[in-house]
Amino acid sequence: MELGPAGFAFEKFVAELMIAQRYKVSTGQFIRGRCVSHEIDVIATKGDTTIYIECKYHNLLHIKCDVKIPLYIRSRYNDILEKQNFEKFEGWVVTNTKFTEDAFQYGTCAGLNLISWDEPKGKGLKTIIDNQKLFPITCLTLITKEEKEMLLNKGVVLTKHLLKSRHILESIVKSNPRVQNIMKEASELCD
Repeated sequence: MELGPAGFAFEKFVAELMIAQRYKVSTGQFIRGRCVSHEIDVIATKGDTTIYIECKYHNLLHIKCDVKIPLYIRSRYNDILEKQNFEKFEGWVVTNTKFTEDAFQYGTCAGLNLISWDEPKGKGLKTIIDNQKLFPITCLTLITKEEKEMLLNKGVVLTKHLLKSRHILESIVKSNPRVQNIMKEASELCD
């Protein structure tokens, strides 16, 4: 929930999840459809497969993506597919909360991959994060909300990135003992 308020950090986080699965990734690209251009949050490619990912970030846990989201995203992807040629194309919608039952039913029926915090079972964000140890810096308990925001603004999204970016942490947290404790907490998460 702390990867906001705007959601850009969530898009970067989703991109990092795809990079960890050995996809080549770009973010914030505009792709021409038959009718109009569309901004795609994350484009992931591996071999002959292209995945377009729309990220839906919410600041509050109780907010769900309703059926309008997959309806809208499917129509955008359809417009792009009429103009672009892909050998294998997948359209995804990823949210940090949940989908309503109608949204999940429509999205699945329409050929979208819908990923939420705990759906699909065994393949949701929580499972991916835990299995691959791709913890966002927002889960660290020893840094303040303001420090987390500064790190996110500097492009440090994952705890494993923080371990490689001690100098960035030192520029934000001036106390060396705190820096050491934060780095220890990040290291323990990633082990």
